[in-house]
Amino acid sequence: MIIYKCKNTGDELFSDAKKIEEVNGFYKIAGKNMTVSTGIDESAIGGNASQEEQAEGTDDAAISGIDVVLAGRYNTTVFGKKKEYLAYMKDYLKTLMKNLEIAPDSEEEKAFKNDIKVPFTAAQEMFKDLDFYTTESQQDEGMIILCRWEVPEGKTDDVPYFYYYKVGVKAEKV
Repeated sequence: MIIYKCKNTGDELFSDAKKIEEVNGFYKIAGKNMTVSTGIDESAIGGNASQEEQAEGTDDAAISGIDVVLAGRYNTTVFGKKKEYLAYMKDYLKTLMKNLEIAPDSEEEKAFKNDIKVPFTAAQEMFKDLDFYTTESQQDEGMIILCRWEVPEGKTDDVPYFYYYKVGVKAEKV
């Protein structure tokens, strides 16, 4: 299995358990709505309700959401204006270049800026349609995950697609 992590924070973003597409400098993953029960299956631990007296307990609960968000323990965040997102990205990219030890005015910096140009431009164009998520640690220098609801070809319902800047993701085989 391959786990994909944020290069700045080391937070887990996603794994190869989902189908991963590479699109315009992004990793793109489709999510789906799901409900997870938080109740305990007493039969799995040797309980037999028919032979024991009814115990007081709590009602089983369920958590609903998007599978990618629940699995990654993402937190929602908001950028009220595109200007706020641009300011965040400026700081994020500066930290990423520092962590990657890219020297200013080097060929590496030119290549890095070229690699980020296409996905960054696409994100700005999609800004009005995006939901934003932080990773579990919510560190300021961490990647902001982009989510856009789209209707896949041949379908009628919206699907949440998650976008991760490829330059900010590292893969680890486990």
